[in-house]
Amino acid sequence: MTIRAGALRKRIVIQSATETRDAVNDVLTTWATFGSRWARMRPLRGRELFEAQQLTASVDTEFSCRFLAGVTAGMRVLLGSRVFSIVSPPIDPDGRGRELVLLTRENA
Repeated sequence: MTIRAGALRKRIVIQSATETRDAVNDVLTTWATFGSRWARMRPLRGRELFEAQQLTASVDTEFSCRFLAGVTAGMRVLLGSRVFSIVSPPIDPDGRGRELVLLTRENA
């Protein structure tokens, strides 16, 4: 089943990290836009959070959007000024490349 367009109300930006080293060999992480999508944002409730903790410790928000190939755990989602780390491999619920579910944790 595909997400209905009317449910996609949040504009998110998915970013990927690039690590480089500076002159004194310190690691610098820079973030670049990988893609953007309209998405549905769903905070996980207590029971769902408990179930999710069996796999991932602090998943607190789920984003569902149209499929975007190449998204991986370790990337992040921006929603305005809020930053969410993608904490598990993205889920393609029906395996048909139509929808992508991202389980995230908001960075403090």
